[in-house]
Amino acid sequence: MAFLNEIKTDLSETLLKGDECIVTCYSDKIVIIEGHKGLYHYEEGEIKVKVKSKKGLVSVKGNKLKIEEAGCAQLVISGEILSVALDGGL
Repeated sequence: MAFLNEIKTDLSETLLKGDECIVTCYSDKIVIIEGHKGLYHYEEGEIKVKVKSKKGLVSVKGNKLKIEEAGCAQLVISGEILSVALDGGL
């Protein structure tokens, strides 16, 4: 199990980390958002997720975006990820 966690750490990049939320990218294919408060906006090229932060939203832009998992602990988005950003549009 330690080896699997080491691989996950090596292959991922934590983009945003604070007391409220953690956003982690795996390559340009998967984004995991921990500490989310639900889906805010969904369209073909962009998914916006409400998060526990001062800005309020995480915006994921890309192609063929798909929500793979939406649990109370985390939200997983897959596809061709082009950008991930905090968005104060709430």
